[in-house]
Amino acid sequence: MVNLPKYISLFVRFDDLYSRNSKNSAKDESSAILGAQFKIGKYVKIAPNFKMILLKTNETENIYTAYLNCQVGF
Repeated sequence: MVNLPKYISLFVRFDDLYSRNSKNSAKDESSAILGAQFKIGKYVKIAPNFKMILLKTNETENIYTAYLNCQVGF
């Protein structure tokens, strides 16, 4: 276990998506999101995160994207 400061949060999500029949099996994929959220002020949060879509078929390449989410609120 890792002890983090109160202003840092880590998050991870994994989904395994598959179809019930062979008609839609080309859309089968696994998806993962991982990132961190930093509270940099009383009302400001920044969360860089990374998303991977891993396709079960070899017809197309896997998809990798990076995001930066910002929240400003009162």
